[in-house]
Amino acid sequence: MDQEEAERAFRVRIDLDVARPEIVFAETLEVKKGPQAWKAAKLLGFGDKQTGEIRKVKFAVEQYAAKRWAPGYQFDEKPERRWTCEGQEVDALRAFLNGNMPETGTYIRVDNESLPSAVLNAIREGDLSVSKVAGVLKMLVTSPDLLDELVDTEGAALLASLVETRRQRIALDKLRSVVEDSGSTEHDIQRVLDDNWWVFGGRFIRKEERRRLTVLDTIDIPLIRSDGALHIVELKRANIPKLLEKPRSHLIVSAAVHEATMQAVNYLRQLDHKRDSIWTDFVIDCSRATAVVVIGHPMFARDCDEKDISEALRTYNAALNRVEVITYKELIDGAERALMVGSANEHPQSSGFGDPQASEDTDPPIEVWESFPEEPPF
Repeated sequence: MDQEEAERAFRVRIDLDVARPEIVFAETLEVKKGPQAWKAAKLLGFGDKQTGEIRKVKFAVEQYAAKRWAPGYQFDEKPERRWTCEGQEVDALRAFLNGNMPETGTYIRVDNESLPSAVLNAIREGDLSVSKVAGVLKMLVTSPDLLDELVDTEGAALLASLVETRRQRIALDKLRSVVEDSGSTEHDIQRVLDDNWWVFGGRFIRKEERRRLTVLDTIDIPLIRSDGALHIVELKRANIPKLLEKPRSHLIVSAAVHEATMQAVNYLRQLDHKRDSIWTDFVIDCSRATAVVVIGHPMFARDCDEKDISEALRTYNAALNRVEVITYKELIDGAERALMVGSANEHPQSSGFGDPQASEDTDPPIEVWESFPEEPPF
């Protein structure tokens, strides 16, 4: 349809001097003037008439029924049908009508500045599945050039940090749940810690997959320190009622704690004897190996409280060399503090979606249809 045909087919009214002060312009299109109904569409721009600034655009379509026993239409009554959209919804409709979405797929209309907000809104509203977003991220990883560019962006670094922090938070909650279950065994706890050895602190760079370095001993979780030396994690049950004893005037660790400690000491002694062959075969430094024993939890301990346990373990650890004994509560609390410090350093800034000034505007009713001569209330 060329311009002349369009002018014959439709009537268009453009008004730049609407009576209402908050409306900068109003454009009306008479879509249909038939024997049964009158249909029109209107585009309104809200903003500041003095500066010409447009803060919000609203689009509306209305249909009025024809009068039954007289000529004309029922403009004094409410419209039979009415539909409105505004802001980015108008842009999406315009793109659709202009044929800018020719292929099958899911389209999300965004401005460059609002891309993260638009994607997040689409996920929340169910228009974009999380699996599709994950697929996009996976494809980005396979592109080295694009990945190098993303590494230098603040948003990518923040996203990676937030995802990792969230993953660690979920893992820590799971560990706490397993530890606080009175029926959990050390193997139940180990299954959680195997993939979450980060809870032991930032001085470890990786977990050694080879758990048996000597003939008779199997290490629960072997970690490699930042200096390349081996660190042994020996796990015991959390539900140990007798963590402390009081044979005289002072509390001391129980036989169960001392037995677990000596087990770790014997591991270190065996590793010392085999350190040369282990280095030759596996390139693991055992000459400076250390160990930690994780055992018990104050919630299961009898005849003592958390303060008593901390004091007794501090005294016990002071007499040890290369081995440290901690409770599961101390382990979890330390990991919790590390997560809190990491979250505080990131300072994520939350922001609203859309135009902040538009949210302050009241949504004026669209009874501003300037009439075509003699007929509609547009």
